[in-house]
Amino acid sequence: MRAVRILEEGLIPALDLAHGGDLAANLKGLYGYCSLRLTEANLRNDETALADVLRVIEPVADGWKQIGEQVAGGKSQQH
Repeated sequence: MRAVRILEEGLIPALDLAHGGDLAANLKGLYGYCSLRLTEANLRNDETALADVLRVIEPVADGWKQIGEQVAGGKSQQH
């Protein structure tokens, strides 16, 4: 349920749907799907639902990680 709270109270509200275009709308849909599947996994003790969430969220998490590394690398180059 902690992951659902992160999605519903942190990631979804942080999206700028007015200015984020398709990316923000797509992330909202993806986060909503993940929240639903995580809730189902919790209610039914369903490992398949957890695997579905991992399958779709890992590429997003990897993308954010790469962005963070690029930003950090750019900061160290500026100093």
